[in-house]
Amino acid sequence: MSTLSALNIPPSPSTVTVSIIDTTISVPFPVGLVLKPIIGNITQLTANAYCFLISHPPSGQTILFDLGARKDFSTNAPVLVQRLRSFGINPTVEKDVPEILQEGGFDLKGVNAVIWSHHHWDHTGDMSKFPSTTELVVGPGTSNMWPGYPTNPESLLLESDYKGRPTREMAFDHSSTGLKIGRFSAFDYFGDGSFYLLDAPGHAIGHMCALARTTATLPSFIFMGGDTCRHMGELRPSPLLPLPPTLSPSPFSPPKTAHTTSCPAELFLSLHPSGSTTEPFYTLALNEKGESLVCVDVAEAERTVEGAREVDAGEAVLVVMAHDASLRGVVECWPETANEWMEKGWGVEGRWRFLADFVGNKEGEEARLSAPMKTVLRCNGTDFINCNPVTKSKFEHIICIRGLISLLLLGLVAAEDGLSGWLRYAPLPTSHKHLSFPTSIVSLSSSKDSPVYTAGLELQKGFKGILSQNLKISHDGKHTASAIVVGTVAEYAKSTHKPPHNVPKLKEDGFWLSIQGKTVTILGQNERGALYGAFEYLSRLAQGDLSSATYATSPDANVRWVNHWDNLNGTGTHGSIERGYGGDSIFYKDNVIYQDLSRVTDYARLLSSIRINGVVINNVNADPAFLTDKYLEGVARIASHFRPYGVKVGLSLNFASPQLIGGLNTFDPLDPAVIEWWTTTTNKVYKYVPDMAGYLVKANSEGQPGPFTYNRTLLDGANMFAKAAKPHGGIVMFRAFVYDSVTLNENNWKSDRANAAVENFLEFDGKFDDNVVVQIKYGPIDFQVREPVSPLFARIPKTNTAIELQVTQEYLGQQCHLVYLPPLWNTILDFDLRVDNKKTLVRDVISGERFNRKLGGYVAVSNVGINSTWLGSHLAMSNLYAYGRIAWDPTVDAKDTLEDWTRLTFGLDKAVINTISKMSMQSWPAYEQYTGNLGIQTLTDILYAHYGPNPPSQDDNPWGQWTRADADSIGMDRTVWNGTGFAGQYPAEVANRYEKIATTPDDLLLWFHHVPYTHRLHSGKTVIQHFYDEHYKGAETAHSFVDQWKSLKGKVDKQRYEEVLFRFVYQAGHSIVWRDAINNFYYNKSGIADKSKRVGNHPWRIEAESMTLKGYAPIDVNPFFTASKFKGIVTTSNTTAGSATTKVNFPSGTYDLAVGYYDIIRGKANWKIYINNHLLGQWDGDNEDKLGHWPSEFLDGHSATRITFEGVKIKKGDTIKIVGTPDGPELAPVDYIVLLPKGKGLID
Repeated sequence: MSTLSALNIPPSPSTVTVSIIDTTISVPFPVGLVLKPIIGNITQLTANAYCFLISHPPSGQTILFDLGARKDFSTNAPVLVQRLRSFGINPTVEKDVPEILQEGGFDLKGVNAVIWSHHHWDHTGDMSKFPSTTELVVGPGTSNMWPGYPTNPESLLLESDYKGRPTREMAFDHSSTGLKIGRFSAFDYFGDGSFYLLDAPGHAIGHMCALARTTATLPSFIFMGGDTCRHMGELRPSPLLPLPPTLSPSPFSPPKTAHTTSCPAELFLSLHPSGSTTEPFYTLALNEKGESLVCVDVAEAERTVEGAREVDAGEAVLVVMAHDASLRGVVECWPETANEWMEKGWGVEGRWRFLADFVGNKEGEEARLSAPMKTVLRCNGTDFINCNPVTKSKFEHIICIRGLISLLLLGLVAAEDGLSGWLRYAPLPTSHKHLSFPTSIVSLSSSKDSPVYTAGLELQKGFKGILSQNLKISHDGKHTASAIVVGTVAEYAKSTHKPPHNVPKLKEDGFWLSIQGKTVTILGQNERGALYGAFEYLSRLAQGDLSSATYATSPDANVRWVNHWDNLNGTGTHGSIERGYGGDSIFYKDNVIYQDLSRVTDYARLLSSIRINGVVINNVNADPAFLTDKYLEGVARIASHFRPYGVKVGLSLNFASPQLIGGLNTFDPLDPAVIEWWTTTTNKVYKYVPDMAGYLVKANSEGQPGPFTYNRTLLDGANMFAKAAKPHGGIVMFRAFVYDSVTLNENNWKSDRANAAVENFLEFDGKFDDNVVVQIKYGPIDFQVREPVSPLFARIPKTNTAIELQVTQEYLGQQCHLVYLPPLWNTILDFDLRVDNKKTLVRDVISGERFNRKLGGYVAVSNVGINSTWLGSHLAMSNLYAYGRIAWDPTVDAKDTLEDWTRLTFGLDKAVINTISKMSMQSWPAYEQYTGNLGIQTLTDILYAHYGPNPPSQDDNPWGQWTRADADSIGMDRTVWNGTGFAGQYPAEVANRYEKIATTPDDLLLWFHHVPYTHRLHSGKTVIQHFYDEHYKGAETAHSFVDQWKSLKGKVDKQRYEEVLFRFVYQAGHSIVWRDAINNFYYNKSGIADKSKRVGNHPWRIEAESMTLKGYAPIDVNPFFTASKFKGIVTTSNTTAGSATTKVNFPSGTYDLAVGYYDIIRGKANWKIYINNHLLGQWDGDNEDKLGHWPSEFLDGHSATRITFEGVKIKKGDTIKIVGTPDGPELAPVDYIVLLPKGKGLID
């Protein structure tokens, strides 16, 4: 897409206020007279007409751009009426523009000018209804057609429209120095850059367009296109705005349900005259002389359309052609204003809706589809064809196009892209039809910012989707026996004049739900709680639970937040989102906060539905620019999208902001000037966002500034922020993730990063202000596959605490590996710290129950992105859902929660529920098995991507994630008697358990003890043999996911089925990379062989370097253990292909043939594999486009992967050849080929 800079629009702080007016005209017109080709059998379309009411606050002027048609068509000039009727055009107009405005209380005397885009009857309206003082503005050459009727009986214009009033005929400056916007000569109407008239010749004499600036800080515009195009198929697609592979929202989605369904563009490409994604569907219909019925100058008209395409390609411009009927229901019309169009997502929702015209709709569908269509549409592997007879042997699926559209409208065929998450509100089976449901909704708030108001809308949306029922919402407080009443306890009592019966006392955010047939009552302790209750009721319905129920529930903790590590500048070291694997930020791009924040609204719905009440929207490694007015305006807009869903926004702070942006020469937290700066700045922040949740602070960690610079304490820093936020009700989340990443020395046996949290915070227990919450990572290091509980939870009982979890899988497969996290989290939350020899579950510490704290709870780093799946993976969303449920009630069962999520996300099929549950519950143990065992941490590359295997990266650096592995032994000695003393940070009972090898559980052995590889575990196995066995077991489990998922084919929609399958196949291959890399490394390190003789022994592999090479050459891979035999091959040039050939020396049979290779970034090499010169398959090195993990430009454990071809018949002596074609730096690298005999498992 193009950008605004390409249009050269002069910058300006001025805007106009725009309202779109639907002039109520309806004009059917024959397509063939105007446009070509005839698409399908669509021979007639219906046009509406928009005009625009524009107010200019600085001058107080109000103008109209176009007027639509006269209400009484017969009052036009007689020649015009006769001519149109001869074409069969007899338009109907319910209300003309003056009538529409007057009914809305607008005095026509307030219209200073009317601008005609051109002189045609459906734009000129009835000027006689406006005062004689209202100026008429027309385009160049219009006056040459005057006088009008009756002075000139043959005129198509009326004299009464212009006579007796001031008129102005535009004259555009076409010189090289004249004002140009894109291709258009322009006139600055108010002289301040807020509204431009554009010379747009071709369609008619004097034809003009207009461009209105609707926002200034982050500029957005509305382009008023007049009759530049008759149909949006003339404009789109274009080289600047190509047709995307998937249309989301679907053109068939009802308006205002954006993103609930998607639709494959392939459905429409088969209808395109050339099948192009970059050429428009329509062009002008011309006669044999090259003339058009609707353009006076075809060449000029085509140039004008090209100019409009350049404007249309800008994301910050809403294009509204006068007759674009596809925008009906998408845009909000007068008296509403259109200036927030971008924020409301009109551009995204309306862009491709015109495509629905090509395949019919309910109204007039028979007429449109009466002729046979000769197009075959292939969509998601299914052939959708017309009703003409075809042989069943040729097509497995036969369906008429009308039937297809009906199914798409029901959301049954359209692929699902994951954007709705668990809020799909999919229709239930018809078995519920005999039951009685509420028939209306009573929402006890009429404020659009209120979560109670939102609850009414959500209930309405849910009932329509789940039960196909349209419920009306009222806000009058009048209850009926067949209504859903939703509101707060207090508002309910006020509306009924008595307190609700049997409602227990609720904690903050709690709710009471009563479902009794047609009567449903949802009452919240506050407005947020009422919305939570509405989501709870809808969740029950969506899962098919239609039973009666009455119960109350309240949260376990009052802090239930998510953190985002999003960056304003996406070009930095960590990209748009640090440790984000679901695409770029939904908030920012290129140092700009999005104008279109519709994805934020979608996200707010998801968070509210799982009862999250706070969101920090910027990286903990914070950019101080967020505290400037430039960005606080955008933060306020973001907050306005979260507010109706009861989610408060918070900001991460840069400790050095007073120095970096405040003009001070210090950021000493005890300096009065610094304290004053933070107080003033915080007051300003809360003026922009009065209900802001508070601050998040990362200080003196990993290069971030903090109080240590001035020999101050963490307490000094935390309390400084707390005092600034306290008057506003804000809280300060102060991270305990503080450690020395510069001077930690592994050679010092006593040195240990794990000790840092207790050492840094212990002395300040009870001294933090009461609105400070110390945010503690669940383990002492950094989100590893297994860690012990951070002992800090037990050591600061007089301090508010919250646990920090990660939904984003930074060290756990980065959403490219299925890892369901709640079982891991449960090992932490259910852990008994035994403070004072009493039961002290971690979950009771952070809730405040154990130590009588009033503030505390849960934080998760979610890092969702712009990808339609949010996290990059459909199945990874189970972790976000489960996090919210756990933060509300940490005693919920992980499997039950998973099954709820599966029903909401994939439907009610028991096979789907059982299969996803089985795989997910196996996933964390499997990942631990094939990555890092016995508490040794994840063994990933901690210096680079945090993704693939690289165990030596843990050691010999100051990052403190050491394993202390040598030739004989492994593990960190964290005992008191001989090690770092970390074990002694726990209360006595726990400390004693970890102090001794005999009482330390095997799964944490290497965390607490340094032992020989030959040390025997409680299982009887040696440490090294356990490593070998577990890595093989884990990889076997990962491979089983592929077949388990394949069993669901046909039970899951095509798009999500294929996307999940791709990731499972990838995970299966990458688990082999992990298995071999870790086993090879420790085999090489220890010299101890695998008793099962698997490690280093791959009898069914053919090493690439051993093949006959032409244009390929061997290369040493680094790290060595990430290649099968420590080597791979790459092409000898980055411009010519190479080949590697071998003869099969295995028995003849049916094999799964896999190729181990490397897929690096900045290139997309191509590989082809042949058997006896017959192409078996080919693939591209494009995983960087399909997977969200941190990429690599090297041959290593991050880029290593493999592809498998199943069921290949091979004879002994056959020739296998791989041909690799390099692309840039990706030199088509290959590691090995493996032939896997069917039914013998992973024996390679």
